[in-house]
Amino acid sequence: MVGKKKSSSRIREQQAKPSVAETQAQAQTQAQTQDVTDARPPEADGMAAEQSNANINGGVNGDAQKTSPEEDPEISGDGTEVINSDGYLEQHREYFKQRYAHFKRWVKVIDENEGGIDKFSQGYKEFGLHVTAEGVRYREWAPGAREASLVGDFNGWDVSANPMERNEYGVWETVVANTASGE
Repeated sequence: MVGKKKSSSRIREQQAKPSVAETQAQAQTQAQTQDVTDARPPEADGMAAEQSNANINGGVNGDAQKTSPEEDPEISGDGTEVINSDGYLEQHREYFKQRYAHFKRWVKVIDENEGGIDKFSQGYKEFGLHVTAEGVRYREWAPGAREASLVGDFNGWDVSANPMERNEYGVWETVVANTASGE
């Protein structure tokens, strides 16, 4: 056992000492990182953090509001603002525009159909098994399914006992009605 510990320590010691080439590569990477960091305006870090916290918390004062992609300062523009802080991204300008336009279309769809990104992100409150006044509701997103049903001991594993209905977004749902005994 003692021999194993010594060899483990020796390996750790050998790994901890970088080679001269690794040290030079690290220094060069740090210098390049510093150049990119220096190119950003000093207030960029503080502003980005403040904006990010405001959006995560539903507004500066915690006032969650539904805003359209055009009104929300975090999702306005054409998606190329990041290029201002990193000139190496200039060659990808059109790709940023395309992806950002796609993102904005989805935010609009989510706002119109789901009540906003905040509500949409709380799918766990809607999906899965939930006890309701009518019975137990089961909801699952399975857009590629052609049919679905809920089966188990409660219905004798009968596939036709609790068929699920699909909505236009691929969400399947069924309700297993309460029984007289409440089971």
